[in-house]
Amino acid sequence: ARMMVALGCVAAIQLDEGGSSTYISQREGEKDLSMRNVPAGGSERVVSGTILVVSTVAASGEFDHAAVTPNDEYYTPGSSVSLTADAMDFSGAPAKALPEGVTFTVSDETMGTISETAVSGRSASAKHHGTRRRKNTAGYSLRRRSKDRGRLVREIKRYKNAGHPGFPGTPPFYSAFRFLRQSHYTS
Repeated sequence: ARMMVALGCVAAIQLDEGGSSTYISQREGEKDLSMRNVPAGGSERVVSGTILVVSTVAASGEFDHAAVTPNDEYYTPGSSVSLTADAMDFSGAPAKALPEGVTFTVSDETMGTISETAVSGRSASAKHHGTRRRKNTAGYSLRRRSKDRGRLVREIKRYKNAGHPGFPGTPPFYSAFRFLRQSHYTS
């Protein structure tokens, strides 16, 4: 309760955290809802009650920021990652177009280079060619006039189980990076 008050919450609900607890959301730039956790048993179950949170912010269609996403949730050091950035309005709904002059950057140049940047209407794409250097975090930004307009951060995660479903046949203690979303930056 103290943590929720410290975070500014006025009201909070503690759920049972049981095997039927499922977290489903639609992130900016995505068209469909996706399950974000792995419930006990590995899949969704029929439940008798749900809590639904829906934004009532009206979409304007005017560019506010970009939702930067990778082509996959995980990648290995030394591999390439395709990035996309979609124009979003303040509400998180699609905006009409990205502003002119946007470019992708990587926060630490020792982590690799960005190439194949293309901007078309409300979307931009690029490819990051990674180095074998392992670092706990690095980020990608879509920038315009030296200001971040959207950002994506990756963090290192070590898997001790050689049978990890995302990396079949990999040796124990294999390192992979996992992408995390970061706050968006606007003008």
